[in-house]
Amino acid sequence: MRSHVCGGSRLNKACGGSVTSFLDVFACVDTLSYLCNSIPRFSDVAVLLSACRVLRRETEPVCRSWALHTWGYEFWRVAAARDPRISKPCETWYEELKRIEVFNQLLESNGLQRWRKCDFFRFWASLSAMSAH
Repeated sequence: MRSHVCGGSRLNKACGGSVTSFLDVFACVDTLSYLCNSIPRFSDVAVLLSACRVLRRETEPVCRSWALHTWGYEFWRVAAARDPRISKPCETWYEELKRIEVFNQLLESNGLQRWRKCDFFRFWASLSAMSAH
């Protein structure tokens, strides 16, 4: 069966011959986003994204879904409200999540616990208080 999606027969072959429309690709990405949400560490999500040819093109929606599921809307609302001169926001969800994961891995490699939302909130509040003076 010939694929009608961008990428033609290559995409269809990469997906085992099951992709026949854009809806199939979106259903695949939606399902994989849902599955990624059950993965607790972003480093494991990143491995999945790099291994799957279809997902590589859909990295941002998958990362956004994982970010909102894992950290919650409030976390990202507070993060977005921070002074960009201090927070230095990344360009993509993938980069933001990678930065958090690298930081947490650094903590673990030094025998410390990974930060949770409350740790980031406390840290951001202290940075904000310091920059106000």
